[in-house]
This record gives sequence, structure tokens and C-alpha cells, in this order.
Amino acid sequence: LVDPLPLIRSHVYHPRFAGSFSIKAVAPALLGKRASYSGLAVGDGQEAQAAYCEMFSLAPKSRRRRELKKALSAYCAQDTLLMAELVEWLWRAAGSRK
Repeated sequence: LVDPLPLIRSHVYHPRFAGSFSIKAVAPALLGKRASYSGLAVGDGQEAQAAYCEMFSLAPKSRRRRELKKALSAYCAQDTLLMAELVEWLWRAAGSRK
């Protein structure tokens, strides 16, 4: 696995990045509106850290812990999907895949 950040930072820029190369800025600019974290209970890294810390401060079988685990899983799934889609975007932009 390789983080595409260095490639994007060195070779790609879009005005909608607004100076940021975070996945939250890059993905919507390159992939469109579907590359959003809106509607997720956990929508950014700070919220993910807070949810993770809270989750492990709770009783193992608590309802809130299950909710946090589900929210973190959805957030991580979105991160993973968008990272894979950004790699595919890079391949297409380089003319290597159709």
C-alpha cells in the first residue's frame, strides 16, 4: 500500500483544494459530490479520535459503544473507498487505465 498524497501534492492541484491536500478537500474536488463525509456520524479525523477514545471508556456491551463502533466503521469505510477511487483517478489521469 502506498499513500497517494505525495503524488497528488507534487502533480495535481484544483482550486477547490483551497490550499489543503487532505482527503476531505481532494476527494470532492476530483471525484465530485459523492466523495463527501456529510451525513456520517463521524465526519473527520478529530471526531474519529474523540469517538475512539470515548468508545474505549465505555462498558464493552453498552449501546453507545456499539453506536460509536458503527460510526467509526462507516467513516473508515468512506476513507478507504475514497482513497481507492483517488488511486483509480490518478491511473486514469496518467492514461494507464480506462
